[in-house]
Amino acid sequence: MIIIGCVVDDDKLFREQAEPGLNRVPDADADVWVYSLAGTIGRTANLILDHARNVPDLEAVILVRRDTEITDPTICATVRAALADPDVAIVGAVGAADARTLAWWRGAVSGGPVSVRYSDRGAGTLDSYTWGAPEGSTFAGPQRVDVVEGSVLAFSPWAVANLRFDESLVYDFGQDVDLCLQAGAAGRAVTTADIGVRIHRELDVIADEDTAGWVESHILLSRKWDSGPGDRPDSDAWRQRARRAEAERDAARAFAQGLFLTADAQSARLREELNAIEDSLAWHLTEPLREVNLSRKKRRAARG
Repeated sequence: MIIIGCVVDDDKLFREQAEPGLNRVPDADADVWVYSLAGTIGRTANLILDHARNVPDLEAVILVRRDTEITDPTICATVRAALADPDVAIVGAVGAADARTLAWWRGAVSGGPVSVRYSDRGAGTLDSYTWGAPEGSTFAGPQRVDVVEGSVLAFSPWAVANLRFDESLVYDFGQDVDLCLQAGAAGRAVTTADIGVRIHRELDVIADEDTAGWVESHILLSRKWDSGPGDRPDSDAWRQRARRAEAERDAARAFAQGLFLTADAQSARLREELNAIEDSLAWHLTEPLREVNLSRKKRRAARG
């Protein structure tokens, strides 16, 4: 038995974004549980896990974010294959090795066919997270990683019984990272898999109004997982300033990347318009005239 769960914080957006993907999964493959928001997303996701641990013959729980559309109806078979390794606790569509902070994409990124469907800047689709991938990244799952991104999180039966979202992380950032670090601390593995999803969101990696919450979440996560025995008595103040500086740096980089994504989207749209013009009948009919005019310009330029 596989359960696919989704926490719904907006009914209209759920119907537009996540529901079409849930409908692609055959009923015989999984039970779909849709929960309305009960307090916070982390708290509601924990309720799904609490209820799922009592399901007989449970194979996995797949949590899909409300903004995430499953594009591959064979997701259950992919998750089963990834969880065939008893060491694996968490499976995701995209993630990174050598990553322990909220800016996980600065690690060695791997994943399946994950795209972003954006509605701002004229709307369109771009590959997700390829922009942040450093040298050594690969976009073919499965790969062992430290962290997977929370658009899709598949839990093994062990993970369902033993892991929970940390509800003390008060913002909606970093709970996926924290969950993966919990699994690693327990000696279990986290892996990406060849899971196809489409994430519906704006191009901004971090929206302006979310920057303060993102920075605070970065600091909270770093504080929780930072271990450094033997520090000087005054080191806490220094470490706090260092964490904030690191968080603000990563936030600035993410904000800048949103600008690059916007430029890429605008460039792609202009290329599409130019291709449409060059493929038109009018373009081909006027080609001889353009060649004559170009030849005249060249002769005039040669005469000085």
